[in-house]
Amino acid sequence: MEVKEIRQQLAQLQAEKDQITTKIDEARRKAHATGVFADPKWLTSAEHARRLRGREIGKLQVALSEALRKGKAEVHSAQQQRESQFERQFMAQARAILPPALYQQVLMQAAQAIGESS
Repeated sequence: MEVKEIRQQLAQLQAEKDQITTKIDEARRKAHATGVFADPKWLTSAEHARRLRGREIGKLQVALSEALRKGKAEVHSAQQQRESQFERQFMAQARAILPPALYQQVLMQAAQAIGESS
């Protein structure tokens, strides 16, 4: 499932959960104000539906987190590939353009800068 789809489902489920909560709260306020209580079966069913939406929201939040993490990893991998390609191409161009002695000098200095010996 894609990030966009997950976010849409999360928004829909949260809206449903909010509507259920509003109805439960209204029933409780009415019971407090008038003494007329909501149907116990309805109240139990509504509370159960609200809990189910909460569980579904929790599962989707985990899925969203995983999808975002996977997306970041893919972007990072693609960026690393581009950097690696650039480095290889840069080295090939430097070797082709620079005199051999200058190329070797640049290569040795780069190796020393990162702590390698050639």
